[in-house]
Amino acid sequence: MLTSYKDQLRGVISRHGLDYRDFDGEEFSDGRTFVLWLRGSPMRFIVWSAPDEFHSFACEFSRFAPGFPLTKRFPPRRRFGGAEFVGFEVVRDQFLKWLQTSVIPYLKEYQFEDPWRTGIAESFEGGTDGGNENSQFSPAEQHRLRDNLLEVRARLLRLGPFSDPQMQAIDARLSYLEQATRRVGRKDWFLIAASVLPDLVAGLMLEPQLAKDVVLAVGQLLSWVILTPPMLP
Repeated sequence: MLTSYKDQLRGVISRHGLDYRDFDGEEFSDGRTFVLWLRGSPMRFIVWSAPDEFHSFACEFSRFAPGFPLTKRFPPRRRFGGAEFVGFEVVRDQFLKWLQTSVIPYLKEYQFEDPWRTGIAESFEGGTDGGNENSQFSPAEQHRLRDNLLEVRARLLRLGPFSDPQMQAIDARLSYLEQATRRVGRKDWFLIAASVLPDLVAGLMLEPQLAKDVVLAVGQLLSWVILTPPMLP
């Protein structure tokens, strides 16, 4: 898709109070298809051009509904076969509809205060972490965190079944967090986990309330990292 059209989509995002940096985009190898998605979420907008020219398009997008299904192709295919395409101004209107009816409700549902993003993380700033600062994990603490992450994995798997890519994401991110216990201090580790784990849960496309409950439970499970004095080796 032409760069000028991608820029127009970014402009729509900015004009409606959203930060375009919260979105990622990818162009398919066919040079016709462009996907824009909200980071850490299943919300995506897919637009592609006609095979014979750059200025006619069709699109589909994720709806804010159970399972976050894709809409039917817009515009619909002709009744007796053949593909219908529209000008970019129509696609731009559909993109705005996606932001208003899907992305913004999704953000309102998922933007909530929890132990990861607020009180526990703020304990570092306020000096209420018992003097832990950013001390390294002891071997005993590393072992405890490894057990905690195994429990997180078990909790997530009980919510499945999940696809192979989703399982790979679960294992890769939990392995990354386990390895990080040997490289970084507790403050850095917790802040990394506060980003990685909620995004992981969002990518599993759970129902919003269930996703909230999972993130809160995991946050409580790991809150000892910053709320208790360091364990001795």
